[in-house]
Amino acid sequence: DLNGGPGGPGPAKPDGTFAIWRLDPGRYVLTAIVRGTPVLQSSPVEIEVGTADIDHVELTMVPPFDIPGRMQFDDEAARQPQPPQTNAATGQQQQSQQQPAPPQAQPRRIMLRELDGSGYGGQMRPVDIGVDDSFTLEKVQPGRYRVTLSWPRVFVKSMTLGSVRMDGDILDLRNGSGGASLTAVASSNACEISGTVSDFNGPVVGAQVALAPEQSSGMNMQMTRTGADGSYKFQGVVPGKYKLLPADEDVQGLVNMRRSLDDYADITENLELHAGDKVSKDLKQRASK
Repeated sequence: DLNGGPGGPGPAKPDGTFAIWRLDPGRYVLTAIVRGTPVLQSSPVEIEVGTADIDHVELTMVPPFDIPGRMQFDDEAARQPQPPQTNAATGQQQQSQQQPAPPQAQPRRIMLRELDGSGYGGQMRPVDIGVDDSFTLEKVQPGRYRVTLSWPRVFVKSMTLGSVRMDGDILDLRNGSGGASLTAVASSNACEISGTVSDFNGPVVGAQVALAPEQSSGMNMQMTRTGADGSYKFQGVVPGKYKLLPADEDVQGLVNMRRSLDDYADITENLELHAGDKVSKDLKQRASK
């Protein structure tokens, strides 16, 4: 169910026909799954349920497939994860005893995260990217995926599957890959959002601020708190559509359950971020009840 509610399973008959009854109106994704070795899954089909029956929906089974790929990079900062920061005091103490080992860079990995609850895949195990920038996504099920990277402040800017170019990080594999290879272009030109939170008395110290992506993006909500001057900052934000708002204890639960934030429209800023954007937004906190 694309609206956040559960969609009931319906077992198929031996001849492959199926029926699912008493669905509430809304948008759904239908997928057929055969749990075996390997798991077989159909191409997801999106439907809109209204007041009339929907007949003759055909679900085509697609065997798991491998996708060979290669990374490309918009800039050198995107190519290599930075080593963790070294505590200066600790480093001086170690230096007096023995030569410290140089900090190790983070491993580079790529992963797929399934969108819309459209199948069985969920989030695939991260795959290592080789020193030659190559990788192989193995046993991929048909579906729509968000492609992410393991190192911070770097995002997938665009992709090419075979001869088909796609802007952004959403990879449509609902009909398989057709044996094509994938090229993913990474960029470090991420976005930044900053501002202040205030109420009728002025800046609010320690206020929670939520950055909630649109539900279909497959991204998680980010949270931060305001400092002593009431200011906040989000760095390394992936381009996309977001809702930005001061957060009470209900907001995170609503986002996690894929529920609407319409009740917070009066204190919410709707953002559409493009690569490299630096946005300043001052927020107003609601008066305490």
